[in-house]
Amino acid sequence: MTDSERVTSSIAPSNGIPRPPSVWLTQIVLILFALMFLLILGMFAVASLPRLSEPGVMLFLVSGTAVSFGCIAVAALASWGLARRKPYGRRVSLVILTMLFLISASRFFRGPASGPFAEIPLTSPAQEFGAAIGRGITTAAPLILILRLGFAKNVIRFFQARDSSKIQ
Repeated sequence: MTDSERVTSSIAPSNGIPRPPSVWLTQIVLILFALMFLLILGMFAVASLPRLSEPGVMLFLVSGTAVSFGCIAVAALASWGLARRKPYGRRVSLVILTMLFLISASRFFRGPASGPFAEIPLTSPAQEFGAAIGRGITTAAPLILILRLGFAKNVIRFFQARDSSKIQ
């Protein structure tokens, strides 16, 4: 068996259960999550380098880098676990998606944003309706993905099939 056949056979489902779309979507979200923290890491470096001689900047740079690398590593671990059909990939993905849902839902519990990220004033009922629909979609999408990844029968079968193929 060649190396390419070995890689293909280890990733492709040998039991005939195709990868559910919710698993694909979760992997895409996790990759975007990791890229977001990679961008934050770059922003830490760019913002800190001109002031590196100041006393608290090095601590800020080190702690920000550690947190960013930790989030990138967790997202990569979850994505790899989903790709390899491991149960830990599904569990870690559920934790990350729950955090994203809580962050997106927290907009409803705090007051309006101020400062450079202040909301644009809405001047018509159509704008208010569109904003409500947009908020609903961006809040409901992670929740739907959490529920599908956590409780959908085809996702559960997809991850259980890997365990049962090892036993046989």
